[in-house]
Amino acid sequence: MANINLRDMVSLKAIKCVLYGVGAALLLMLVLSFFAALIVHIGGMLDRSLYICAILVEIIAVFGGAYLAAHLHGSRGLMMGLACGLLVFVLMLIFGGAGIISPWLKLLYCTIAGMAGGFLGIK
Repeated sequence: MANINLRDMVSLKAIKCVLYGVGAALLLMLVLSFFAALIVHIGGMLDRSLYICAILVEIIAVFGGAYLAAHLHGSRGLMMGLACGLLVFVLMLIFGGAGIISPWLKLLYCTIAGMAGGFLGIK
């Protein structure tokens, strides 16, 4: 049997890239939320469309963070994107409070957006 070293499975570079991706996703979420709030305030959108706007902001932010994580790592794009998406989901679950959107739906679109961003982020 092959000897599998833990250092080969999870490298410090991968952890660093995922943390950069999560940071970028949170920063992007903050910036996009600001612009969405500005559009809602100026344009007078309905409350129902605000939920759709929040989902789109989260999807775009997770996609961007996963793209950055995979681009920095250079390989394992799906894994980098999945890790980034799951970590952002956990942070949103902890700090986001109870919302209208089901946690299972958030998990679904965070993982899909993360894996898509990771797939496209490979150099």
